[in-house]
Parts: sequence; C-alpha cells; structure tokens
Amino acid sequence: MKRGRRRGEDGFTLLEVLVALAVLAAVSVAIQQGVVAATATVSRAAGLASAERVARSLLATPLEPGASLAPRSGTVGEHRWTMRFERLPFAPARVGEADAAAVWSPVRLRLTVTAGPAAPLEVETVRLVTTAP
Repeated sequence: MKRGRRRGEDGFTLLEVLVALAVLAAVSVAIQQGVVAATATVSRAAGLASAERVARSLLATPLEPGASLAPRSGTVGEHRWTMRFERLPFAPARVGEADAAAVWSPVRLRLTVTAGPAAPLEVETVRLVTTAP
C-alpha cells in the first residue's frame, strides 16, 4: 500500500503545524525585542530632550555682576544639575568710561544635568562675567 495522502484528506501534518508554530514563535520574539528596544530608546531620547530644555533654561539666565563663581547645584523637576566655573587665563578687559568702567573676564562654565536613565547631559561654554562698577 502506498503511503501518503488520500483524496479528500487534504490538510497539514502534525510536523508541518509544529514547524509553523516554531517559526511564528521565533518571529514573535524578534518583534517583541524590537518593540522593547524602541521603547527604551524613545524613553532615553525624551529624558535627554527634557534635560536639554533644563540646560538651555539655566544657560539663558545671566550671571549677576560680582556674582560668586562657587559651584552651584539644584533641581528642576526630576533633573538634578550642577554648574561649575573656572576663570580662564586671559587679562580682564575694561569697558566704559573711567569712573563707570566694568571689568569683564572670561569664565569657563561646565553644566551637568541628569537625564534619568540616560547618561548625564554635559555642556561646556565660555561666559563673560563682570564686576560691579
């Protein structure tokens, strides 16, 4: 007798169904890992964008004349920040009339803002600070 399918008995064998389920499971796992990775990336990007807004806000605040250059720190929402200053080795410049001249000096400003699960956001810039006339 010949082994195989008889007429009217079309369908899948148990082996074919098991192979199809294994392929479906492998594809499902790959898709799930992709979704999890994408979600984590979006979360880190949102944290960095929020930290960048905090950094821009802090950098937009002018330094008061004669302000102390001691390190500063604080929190804005869920972000902690630290600001450090370092005088640069350039000669100060006098600007204005002799009696009301302001003395301007360059200062390196380093700002670090935590960004949640992402690495901290670090910004470095140079500012001019003045002493009160």
